[in-house]
Amino acid sequence: MKKVINTKSAMISLIVCFGLVGGVFAVQAKAFPLTVSKPIIEPNQSIINDNPRPAVFPFDFKDSDLLSNHKDRDPKDCWDLNDHLHNYINMDTQICPGTYEYTGSNLMAFIYIMADDITLDCNGATIYSDNTSNNEIGGYGIVIDNEYGPTGFDNVTIKNCTINNFYVGLFAYNNYTSGVWGPLNNLTIKNINFDQASQYYSSFRNVNNSTISGITKPQGSENRGMHVLLIRNGSDNNEIYSNTLYANSGIRIMEESNNNKVFNNSFGHMTSADNHHVAMNIDRGSEYNEVYDNNFTDIPGATGKSGVAIGLYGHDLGDPAYGAAYFNEIHHNTITDVDIALHMNHETANNSFYENDFDNIHEDAIRMEPHNIGTTWYYPNNNIFSNNLIANASMRGVYIINSGINNNKFLLNSFIDNTTQAFDNGTNNIYDQDGKGNRWNDFDEPGEGCDDMDSNGVCDAAYTNIFGTGGSIDNYPTTGQITIQPIAPITKNEKDWVILYIMATDPEGDELTYSVDDPRLGSMEGCWPGKDYAFGWKTNAWSSGDYTFTVTASDGEYETSREVQVHINDTCRYNKWGVMVCSNMPANITCY
Repeated sequence: MKKVINTKSAMISLIVCFGLVGGVFAVQAKAFPLTVSKPIIEPNQSIINDNPRPAVFPFDFKDSDLLSNHKDRDPKDCWDLNDHLHNYINMDTQICPGTYEYTGSNLMAFIYIMADDITLDCNGATIYSDNTSNNEIGGYGIVIDNEYGPTGFDNVTIKNCTINNFYVGLFAYNNYTSGVWGPLNNLTIKNINFDQASQYYSSFRNVNNSTISGITKPQGSENRGMHVLLIRNGSDNNEIYSNTLYANSGIRIMEESNNNKVFNNSFGHMTSADNHHVAMNIDRGSEYNEVYDNNFTDIPGATGKSGVAIGLYGHDLGDPAYGAAYFNEIHHNTITDVDIALHMNHETANNSFYENDFDNIHEDAIRMEPHNIGTTWYYPNNNIFSNNLIANASMRGVYIINSGINNNKFLLNSFIDNTTQAFDNGTNNIYDQDGKGNRWNDFDEPGEGCDDMDSNGVCDAAYTNIFGTGGSIDNYPTTGQITIQPIAPITKNEKDWVILYIMATDPEGDELTYSVDDPRLGSMEGCWPGKDYAFGWKTNAWSSGDYTFTVTASDGEYETSREVQVHINDTCRYNKWGVMVCSNMPANITCY
């Protein structure tokens, strides 16, 4: 049963203006209000002519000149977009292969998702708009929007699409109450290719518990738009992974969007437009996001701007309700061949950066600077950087610009071959804690002033080559060498077990592997799973003598060795009957 409205009486009683402003239908009614419940629409109805009344479809007019009814379509049949100017999808739909041009209104979309629990499979099809401007010309590609209730459509899957040249390629939102973004949950967006866009390639407002994967923005395609994936307006608990983004701005998480995970993505070869030059951006009050195991390379700057791999920022003039980026974790990322690996401003605070590799940096590996809104200045403070590789920066490994920047910690990092290892104009920034600092490769050997008389892996003198007005020093710079704890001489009898435990530490906290130079000492991990630092030798009746074994610990880049002395007593003899007799009762390790 369809809900039908008398069009003539409705038009006499109402003056109705329709339009999509910022992706939202606006309806102004006069004379008297008309209450319309969520309509019962047939599968995949569509408007077949582009006229000033694009929003009439929710009222489910039965006029044949407005709607094309496909209630009898088999969902297994593919859907031909060429038959419809605007396509309203409310059932599982597979698009017929091909290329489809959108020629409709700039304020409308080619495809609308209008129901929960459905899948739109583009089946490799391309949709595009003949858009050549950097404004709203071009309309919207695919829109997920519920106009009838305070929550959006849930459990929607969109996959296998190529979307080109729209104002916004893919738009997921709910704006039932003007200015209030209702939630959408459990979306699955995968295998989408974006070639170009004039504004945003995709935008997700208050989208939660969803996955976005397999998104590509190919190298060499035109770059007029901004963010490929814009996650905003309180979008929480999403996973964004396995995407390949060559774009002006790859991913931006903003406006109090929290607890998102961004991992296993590739960012590179960005041809930046003005002011859009950050590959991965977290800002405007977004907290507890995790960015890890991503690769960033070849990111140039915009006009007057530096190309930035990861940026953590605050709010701008005009949106003071938002704070900065807090309590985010950035770890195990590889960043090479960029202007700035990590850029922070505003009051970004309490973020953790650990075990990242920053190498071959054109300007500064880490740059921290203040930001003003009017006459008020904000500073990035109380962040911690640990166990990072900071190498081959053409300008500075760390650059702290202003005295208002304070209480940031740099611990167990490796500063390698930067033109200036660190330049700190801040206040009370910390470079050592609990007797350990950082490795500075211009101060990690005795010839450079780093003596380690007690062999504890820490230089006996402080590192003072940190430039700037902050007066910062590293009181406990590490030698960069792996430290193996001394192993006391071992004395055993023939037929006893000789067990070596190699206990070592790495100044950067890298995972270590262990070896012994004598094949008689085999791994004992079979006895103690996970303890690859244990080696054993079951001596025999002829093993007496003195031995020197060399044990080695390696992190894959550096290694350290130490000798171990072992004496085996001669306790076994042949008696007069030719039988071997040992004076000791050797212990057995049955699991070896």
